[in-house]
Amino acid sequence: MMVGLGAGALACGREPSGNGRGQEDGNAHSARVKGPGKTSTPGKSPGALVAHKPKLSTLMHAESLGKEPSLPALGDDVREIEIPAQTLLVGSRTGLPGRDPTSEMDLVPMKIGSFTIDRFPYPNEKGAAPRTGVSVDEARGLCEAGGRRLCTELEWEAACKGGVNSQYPYSQAYDASLYGQGLEALLSGYGVAGMGAILEWTDSIFMLPENPAPKGRVMRGAAPDEGPHARRCASRSSRMDEGASSTVGFRCCSGARNEAEVILEPLEKPFSEVKDMAPEKFSELVNAIPELMPVHGEASLFGETDLDYVLLRRNIDPRKSYPGYIFTKNPVWWHPMRGEELLAFVGYAREDSFVAALYHLGDGRFRHAASMVLLGNTDTSIKVPLPIILVAGVDRDVLNWGPCWNCSEGGALYIEEGTNSIQVSHRW
Repeated sequence: MMVGLGAGALACGREPSGNGRGQEDGNAHSARVKGPGKTSTPGKSPGALVAHKPKLSTLMHAESLGKEPSLPALGDDVREIEIPAQTLLVGSRTGLPGRDPTSEMDLVPMKIGSFTIDRFPYPNEKGAAPRTGVSVDEARGLCEAGGRRLCTELEWEAACKGGVNSQYPYSQAYDASLYGQGLEALLSGYGVAGMGAILEWTDSIFMLPENPAPKGRVMRGAAPDEGPHARRCASRSSRMDEGASSTVGFRCCSGARNEAEVILEPLEKPFSEVKDMAPEKFSELVNAIPELMPVHGEASLFGETDLDYVLLRRNIDPRKSYPGYIFTKNPVWWHPMRGEELLAFVGYAREDSFVAALYHLGDGRFRHAASMVLLGNTDTSIKVPLPIILVAGVDRDVLNWGPCWNCSEGGALYIEEGTNSIQVSHRW
């Protein structure tokens, strides 16, 4: 669920980064840890609220991805398809499983002028196998010989998304049964066929913001042995211009070339502490996230004495600086990789403690990424709620949390390999 608090809702002393953010919503994973009964175990430290291994349950939420494309029926004589001028949402939704934020924009709106694209990959004939094994220069020459040009990557993406920001050319959901069934099984909402059947050259350069040297030519589509993430309309890869492969083809476009291009965000500082979030804004933020409903109403930030309590449990001097580490009870802006920005925080409500991470969509808008609520023990011999803090270290893709540092309690927020989604772990 995407929530909007308004551009000025968070008094965090920080301007939103990036060029623009997404328009869609959805949910990632959430988890809730069930604590012990009403009694504590004798001899346990104040932080050991759980006398047994807690049960962890993960709630999966259906993704709300948008309108389904309407797949047209075209006559055999149709060889070229007119794509109307539009505002294309370039890239993919932040937090979408399988999204590569290091190479994809996050649904940034860009103006695309009208153009014409071949219905099929070259030679653009129904029933003909795509022409492969050519370099990008050879592909460009073949298009120009027919009075056309090689398509840009955003023209390819616009044709694939079919005017409805479709995740796959044929639908918002992946259908493995369609692949290998011919080019017309992979039909976009505009009627363009075979998108995602093979890799395709584009007339766009793959660039990284910190390196002005081109990293090759942008490829769209996917090789036959690739999985669903690579077959998305927003998926990008690169290959050197002189390369040729039996899995790489191309298609041609005509009309004025669209100059819009993908501009990736620079790699930002991994962690930065938010030291001035107003208590009422923190409560407003938590109350706006449905997955944090168990702590709605009375969510608060921990105080300085809570931070001291956590650090002193492991003999860490709260007055000292520890180079390379941030020990904080404050929220943290977290950039686990290029193009991904999250707000992570810990807090409490009544006797319960919680940790959460939200995807930042810009302009004061957030969407749930991962969270965990630790149910408190009402036994007055134990400090309730249990104070927990965030610990940022040398690893960009991991943000630790816990009631002490470098001990058996706590866990981490981290990037899950393969899906690039945010997960929360717990150990006790």
